[in-house]
Amino acid sequence: MASESLPTYRCTCSAEKVFRALSLLGEEEVEDILAKEGVIDAKCEFCAERYELTREQLIELREQALAAAAAGEPWPATR
Repeated sequence: MASESLPTYRCTCSAEKVFRALSLLGEEEVEDILAKEGVIDAKCEFCAERYELTREQLIELREQALAAAAAGEPWPATR
């Protein structure tokens, strides 16, 4: 008889996924938010994790995404 295991909850949110969602807004809207707020503040609706992304972090995430695309690799990398 197989041992019983209880289901577990695990959210897979990440800063990379927040960046992908932000890319749907467009660069102009993101720049407008950064100009007004200084950071992008986002909250995962599933687990309530908060993400505050600065302009520098967004630039780094964009560079990672572009490098992965150029290499033909998925981004964000699967865990």
